[in-house]
Amino acid sequence: MITVIEYYANNERWVNMSVSVINEPHKVRVRKPHICQGCGKKIEMGEEATSSTFAEGRDIWTFYECEDCRGYFDSNCNGCRDFEYCIGENYFVGTIKECKRERMR
Repeated sequence: MITVIEYYANNERWVNMSVSVINEPHKVRVRKPHICQGCGKKIEMGEEATSSTFAEGRDIWTFYECEDCRGYFDSNCNGCRDFEYCIGENYFVGTIKECKRERMR
């Protein structure tokens, strides 16, 4: 198990969080419907998504991102001045959708 700090440090991105990465982002075919963390759209059973699992203290959570949001994240979020704010505890449902909207202004 690596921490988020180690994960992003290895990818040349430092984040000061005490969260452990249990399962690094990876593609899955979902077995039941989920909500995309990035935009809030429903990911239907059988669709591909990116799954990530994290833990902090006694809490553990998995979130899913649709292919569009993960693609946007991979292309735009690393190196963004708001990266640490967005990817941290402020990564709420709809963050990437909001980010896209802000960049279009």
